[in-house]
Amino acid sequence: MIFELSTRQKALIMAGVMLGLLLAALDQTIVATAMPRIIASLGGLEYYSWVVTAYLLASTVSVPVFGKLSDIYGRKPFQVGGIILFLVASVLAGLSQSMLQLVVFRGIQGLGGGVLMANAFSVIGDVFPPAERGKWQGIIGGTFGIASVSGPLLGGFLTEQVSWRMVFYVNIPVGLAALAMIVAYLPWTRATGVKRSIDYLGVAALLCWTVPLLLTFVWVGDRYDWWSLRMNLQLALSAAMLALFLLVERRAAEPIVPLALFKNSVYTVSIVVALVSSVAMFGAAVYLPLFLQAVEGLSPTRAGLAMIPMSAGMISGGTLSGQLVSRTGRYKAIAVAGAAAVPVALWLLVGIDASTTIPALMWRMTLVGLGIGVGMPIYLVATQNVLPYRYLGVATSSIQFFRSVGSTVGVAIMGSVLTTRLALAVPQHLSDEVRANTPPTILTRISDPEVLLSPLGIQRVREAYEGLGSGGIETFQMALSGLRVAMAESIAGLFGLAAAISVLAFIAACFLKEVPLRKTHLGEEERQPGESGGAAATQEPSVASASQLAAGQEER
Repeated sequence: MIFELSTRQKALIMAGVMLGLLLAALDQTIVATAMPRIIASLGGLEYYSWVVTAYLLASTVSVPVFGKLSDIYGRKPFQVGGIILFLVASVLAGLSQSMLQLVVFRGIQGLGGGVLMANAFSVIGDVFPPAERGKWQGIIGGTFGIASVSGPLLGGFLTEQVSWRMVFYVNIPVGLAALAMIVAYLPWTRATGVKRSIDYLGVAALLCWTVPLLLTFVWVGDRYDWWSLRMNLQLALSAAMLALFLLVERRAAEPIVPLALFKNSVYTVSIVVALVSSVAMFGAAVYLPLFLQAVEGLSPTRAGLAMIPMSAGMISGGTLSGQLVSRTGRYKAIAVAGAAAVPVALWLLVGIDASTTIPALMWRMTLVGLGIGVGMPIYLVATQNVLPYRYLGVATSSIQFFRSVGSTVGVAIMGSVLTTRLALAVPQHLSDEVRANTPPTILTRISDPEVLLSPLGIQRVREAYEGLGSGGIETFQMALSGLRVAMAESIAGLFGLAAAISVLAFIAACFLKEVPLRKTHLGEEERQPGESGGAAATQEPSVASASQLAAGQEER
């Protein structure tokens, strides 16, 4: 059975999807600037990191699960349920009376966010054929760029002007608008030829594999050292559970992630690029605001505003590449060009130092954003194009899942490298004159790079130097300048590492096969006699197995 959608209906569906995705992406960053006020109100400093970690874990591990379930039961019930769950959790988080309650409700929020992130790009596949998906994938991908900038700014504004609880309540009107559009306009499509069974053992193995892995990279360098017993045990457990997950998925009637899909090179290359590029790009992007605050001396709000060029570049790059893919029906040249631009743009950031001006930094950030944005819609479109409709949710959520894992790993690796580099750079850039004229107690404080992130901390160190008498302020200025040079050099080195990692993504992108984009939802092997395949099917005919499909696509 084929349904047709009007242009207006498609636009309203996409508006609802983008609002839902904005909710999920925004809540990854909006809480950060509100946390000091939350701690002051609720106490429970020991739960500080868990407010963010609970959301991260729940949203990441739920993406592949709900992506598969939406293939079995349809996208609409999960999109509606995800928004409702997210809104209920937002209200409960805003009403929290303790940090432990807030952590629990943030975890529930993460589940709802995972549903929305798993389905947002899949809904595009329900509404548009592959030849038209590129422009929409690019536009929706820009939502992440908007969220990365607006999240901290909005969180800080609401916390200062109203209350930290508004950080959660602000989700309600946006979520209700998204819910109304999805309920009213999104058709309920379900594929046939899919066994209506849930791979419970696969879900359990997935959780036992990914949770220890993500916790390791969240905690390492902050709570534990890389080689601590706790980290080694978690990684060993994760590796064992990964082996179990692969074994379970090979035998499952309806696996969460059909392993036969990896026989298709387009799918495999897209996964590799998503994982590797996220390690480089998200790891580097996290430390650009640190440079703006610690080296350039900007406030968190001004640093957020200074990141707008990067987000604008991401949105522009994604929109442009999406339009080109939709117009030409080709994607490999664009994917390779975008993958090549990223290491070049990151390498330009290696040259920044303590004397770099804000305008000089912003044009470099714009180039990084453009390179990242160009590739965002490509791999989703390419993967959806070569796999049958019945695997739409699995394929899309897999790429989102590996992007999330890559971002977590990248931030952890970059953080460890930064800590190591700072330990070497700070002593080198605090001159002998500074050391000779600074008492040990003050030297310990000025040797801590974290002082650069606290205006109050800098002021207290300045006052300590003023108490040293004549020449104290001059020594303070020399010490502060040396500390900023050490921080600038250390962060610049991270961009060199990110550029090197992104070269691997470029190499992988070169192996992406060009398969002309279909102008119909269903491939020829999926259609029943007399069916045009011109729009998404509410009931899809049985299709080839994943292994047969992978082999067939490789022969094209």
